[in-house]
Amino acid sequence: ERFDFIVSASTIHLLPPKILSGVFEEIAAMLKPGGTLVFNTGDIEHPGRAESGACLLHDVYRVARDLLHQDPRYQAALSALAESDPERHAKVVKGHQVFPTPFSLELLESSIAGSGLKKVHQDFRVIEKANQDALDFIQVERLTGIAGAIAEREPRRALIAEFMHRAIEVLIERGEADAEKIRTSWTFGVYRKEG
Repeated sequence: ERFDFIVSASTIHLLPPKILSGVFEEIAAMLKPGGTLVFNTGDIEHPGRAESGACLLHDVYRVARDLLHQDPRYQAALSALAESDPERHAKVVKGHQVFPTPFSLELLESSIAGSGLKKVHQDFRVIEKANQDALDFIQVERLTGIAGAIAEREPRRALIAEFMHRAIEVLIERGEADAEKIRTSWTFGVYRKEG
């Protein structure tokens, strides 16, 4: 089967950069000639983001994670885990990378370029996200891996909430958030298969 449209909503930034070219080649192969790929992504770096006064979608989580990992309480829990259960410690450290470093628009565009898809339209927009939505999202079980050295669920969730509040304060200081919402910078693209 081939398709007229493929839509990717808030997923491209989750792909490892090394597989991007292959993914876009597969998408192009699944589209009919003249078929269209439409996507949005809130977590790739692009020129103009800094001037927009907005952060990337996962920046608040990366800031919270980094602050949490510097905290002496968390460092102590991580050290104790390394001594008591080295295998679990290795899994916890791997889980710390839930929110990887974002890749660039340039990498995205070069990955698409070899696929046979041609840019029709590209747009950048600032979308506001309620601080409470960010606080709720980080409590999804898989994402709480950023504090995986804390074994018990409720203390882990409480520690994450504490550092999320601190992260929001950092974004407020940077001018990317206020007491109610975080401003996130999104990339929208429309690409068409030739033919």
